[in-house]
Amino acid sequence: FGSAVSNPKKFAATAIAIEELGVAAYNGQAANLSKPALQAAAAIVSVNARHAAWIRAIQDKKPASQPTDEAMTRRQVLAEVDRTGFVRS
Repeated sequence: FGSAVSNPKKFAATAIAIEELGVAAYNGQAANLSKPALQAAAAIVSVNARHAAWIRAIQDKKPASQPTDEAMTRRQVLAEVDRTGFVRS
């Protein structure tokens, strides 16, 4: 994870970004899920959102950066993941 874990502020910023990316990914795929899969996804996405809010709060930031959570397409999510450099083939 390189410099993302080199100090507490970078670690927190990375954790927020990853949790919020997870929320955006789940939200973006919600319409493509069956009802049972959507139920499972809702449970997961709510935990990711709470994680992001908690990390934001301990960093003295607003627990939510916007009134609603963003939805991202598969392509947008993959581009963000690529941008981090965390996943290498």
